[in-house]
Amino acid sequence: MKKIELLTTMLALSLTSISALPTEDTPLCEWCKAGIRENKIIMHDTCTLGELDLIQGWVCENVPIDNCDSYMTAVRGKLTDWIDSWDEDYWCKRMEWCLHDSDKPHTAITYPDPNPIAPEWCDYCHDVLGELKKVAHDPDVLIMNKDNPYIVCDIVDIPGCLVTMKLFFKWGLEPCQNIDVTQQCVQWNVCK
Repeated sequence: MKKIELLTTMLALSLTSISALPTEDTPLCEWCKAGIRENKIIMHDTCTLGELDLIQGWVCENVPIDNCDSYMTAVRGKLTDWIDSWDEDYWCKRMEWCLHDSDKPHTAITYPDPNPIAPEWCDYCHDVLGELKKVAHDPDVLIMNKDNPYIVCDIVDIPGCLVTMKLFFKWGLEPCQNIDVTQQCVQWNVCK
């Protein structure tokens, strides 16, 4: 489950860190769009929902939050709505794989009732992102990051898979290694 959490966070950070635009569609444009559509399907998969139930249970057992279960359910709803709102043209353009113009911006994640900001969420954000940054430098993670493209492409066998997965894991790991924990927690509205 930690690998899934790490990869998901790496994807989210890499999507927000890329800015240049291509002059024409790359061969990976359709593959990118298919990946966005697949993420939407995965978000509603029973296995994913089960893992989110486990994460929610762990958070509510270990983080002192009033009405934790209802709060976490609301957060999960916001996350699901956010992923469902992803526009494949917009995101694939942001990832520099598609030229398509899309005026439809992505929807930012907003947390239910972020005011006032609960200090435990700020501490939790610092703990989680600090751990993520530490893990992103771990030698085992670096090896995994190097090996995972081959593992994924052995399973899916799609043309262009290896190049795509190498870029995906590289773009995912680098932002995690260089994350400014304080700035990111403020940007996510969990710290002042």
